Amino acid sequence: MVITVKYIYFKKYMTFIQLAILLLLGNNIQAAGVGSTDAIIIIGSSYANGTTRLDDNHLGSLFGLAVASGGYLSLGDALVREKTLNGLVINEANVGSTTFGRYSCSLYECLPYGQLHGYQDQFDSALKRTAIYDPSIPGGVAGFNAKYLIIDIANDCLHSDAFGIPQVYTEHCTIDDMYHSAHAIIDIALHAESLGMTVIIPLLPQYESLDLELVKLQLGLSWIVNKPHYDSISENYAENLKTALVNAKIVDLWGKFQHRGDGIHPNRKTVTNAARRIAEMINKFEAAAP
Repeated sequence: MVITVKYIYFKKYMTFIQLAILLLLGNNIQAAGVGSTDAIIIIGSSYANGTTRLDDNHLGSLFGLAVASGGYLSLGDALVREKTLNGLVINEANVGSTTFGRYSCSLYECLPYGQLHGYQDQFDSALKRTAIYDPSIPGGVAGFNAKYLIIDIANDCLHSDAFGIPQVYTEHCTIDDMYHSAHAIIDIALHAESLGMTVIIPLLPQYESLDLELVKLQLGLSWIVNKPHYDSISENYAENLKTALVNAKIVDLWGKFQHRGDGIHPNRKTVTNAARRIAEMINKFEAAAP
């Protein structure tokens, strides 16, 4: 009887160990889903990275502050933490970025320092970081150690400090402006696809999820978009991307968006859920790959 009881206990105990081992192995298999050393590139603005760009003199807009003085989890950070990915993220995004390079500006003047890099510059930097060099071939670059590019939301057209000129001279974007903004991202996406990367582009969150008037007050902006303007930007952005990028993954990543109290940036739960959704997409792509 004692032997039987011990055997049953041992059998259950071994089943638990075997299950734990299988789960660990499963996580390791998923974690290698983007390859043991393949990086994910992310470019964008403050949803992607909570730090402001500092120039060589350690000067930047917003005094160089990070969102919440470093107490904010960005999408890039959350992707590093996501356990079903390999933690290898090349993050070239910065707070305040637009698709084009510019300086931050107050009502009547622009800062003479801390230039913000546009999305093409961010992508070019990421390519330099992931390049596989081979001096024996023309150009010296054999490829890039990255399979996925995430292009997160830009500040284009959203407020008066998104134009690179004193805010007093700015005005709401036209349809043509929105078109050119979207196509700056489309050009980068097509370039990435030509290099063999899969491109993931989140759409804007719903206006109702944000408190843009609070953002205007906190940042001292002369204006920020209202609901009709915001919806127009969001709809034109989605339409242009979906028309031009048939192979990219255009996703409503921020569908259940909750801000962290500042009116604009996602809270930790929202960011963590977004990173998990991207991980699920990437692991599905990897599972379906030949």
